[in-house]
Amino acid sequence: MANLIRFLYHHALALSLLVVLRARTQARVCQRRHDCGPHCRAWAGTGASATAQWTIVATPHTLPIYINVPSALCDAEAPRWCSDRMRVFGALRAVAPVWETAMVNVGLIGLGKMGLSHLAIVNAHPEAKLIGICDTASYMCSILHKYTGIEVFSNYREMLDRKSLDAVIIATPSRFHGEMVREALLRGLHVFCEKPFCLDPGEGTSLAELADQKGVVNQVGYHYRFVGAFNEAKRLVDAQALGRIHHLRVEAYGPVVLRPKGGTWRAKSSEGGGCLHDYACHAIDIVNYLVGRPDAVSGTVLNKIFSRDVDDEVYATLHFADGMTGMIAANWSDDSLRRMSTQVTLWGTNGRMVVDRQEVKTYVRGAAGCTGAAKEGWDIRHTTDFHSDVWYYLRGEEYSAQLDYFIRCIAEGRRENISSFASAVQTDCVVSAMLQDAGGAWRRVDAGARTPAQSRTGEGGLLSLVTGALR
Repeated sequence: MANLIRFLYHHALALSLLVVLRARTQARVCQRRHDCGPHCRAWAGTGASATAQWTIVATPHTLPIYINVPSALCDAEAPRWCSDRMRVFGALRAVAPVWETAMVNVGLIGLGKMGLSHLAIVNAHPEAKLIGICDTASYMCSILHKYTGIEVFSNYREMLDRKSLDAVIIATPSRFHGEMVREALLRGLHVFCEKPFCLDPGEGTSLAELADQKGVVNQVGYHYRFVGAFNEAKRLVDAQALGRIHHLRVEAYGPVVLRPKGGTWRAKSSEGGGCLHDYACHAIDIVNYLVGRPDAVSGTVLNKIFSRDVDDEVYATLHFADGMTGMIAANWSDDSLRRMSTQVTLWGTNGRMVVDRQEVKTYVRGAAGCTGAAKEGWDIRHTTDFHSDVWYYLRGEEYSAQLDYFIRCIAEGRRENISSFASAVQTDCVVSAMLQDAGGAWRRVDAGARTPAQSRTGEGGLLSLVTGALR
């Protein structure tokens, strides 16, 4: 009964977050825990040149309702995003006028875990309007249409043909990415695609080239590039705070597959399932982001723990053109962790750095050779020192930050992207190389001279001891 009550509560809360009955357009807003007070000119009635409209926000009565204020109407002394807030109990009510701004009309394909996350985030974004949802699960579409009023489709091409559409988010299994991305690009749409980008790096390369030809914003959902701690690590590496990097280790562990399961795309290698494609790709991409793509891989191990047809853990050695080496370890069947945990350790000629989404820990030797980018000796800085507030929190700031970056690139006409199709192809190339390497022949270890232990246990050493015990 307790679990049922908990489920119903969270279900109602999720629906209340999705049911945002708002005007056609909405100004940028931040739900920071402060009032902008006298810094905001909106209350003085100045600077509002566009049409004022009312926003009605549906929330549980125990949650605060925020007054939305355009950032353009705030003084320089005020925070970048302003909001005043009030707590409303009982019935829904209009809480404040907002001023009309240009909106990015977005369509969404795929209503799996990531699709639903993107739906909630984009639907709450003050500069985006979700105008279409597509999925083959008709019951999901009907529920979302009922509670949000957003138009739903079962055929993604019909949604892409909407004249008012500016951009599309593709959150389907990887084997569908190529076709859907191409159809969107041919229509001149900006595209955000979930990772991994393509199962075939050649297909990904052609799509990256097409996106450049069309001049559209293109982005892949490698969200670790939007974690403040990893961005700080990137700054330190670029500033050569550790000197020349000569070795790194990247690890990714989490509780995704904890029992034998089938029937989903994650259990099928042909659809992009498996730890390497779906989990280790994050670890590979953050390596590419920090130090560049490796030139070669070796010693790749793909092990099954619970899965029958795909890998559950991945291990490999990375080799870089400048002589740097690296090691990767990923396991999505590790229930010692509550959620995915990714950590990168880098060793340089002048120190060491350990970084994850919580903190950046550095050790820099002396002042000699140090650029001043990091403190001498040990230093620990936490993610709260680096991350920016987001307008909507779900699962982690980075999920909102990556979509905000995508929307702002479109709104501001920026074509450069830190997580572009081209960069995602580099990750796909490493994944492809690891798959090929995993099928390579083993190099057997020569027996060599017999050790004292082998003399006691017989010619076969430990193997003879084990097989003898089994007779």
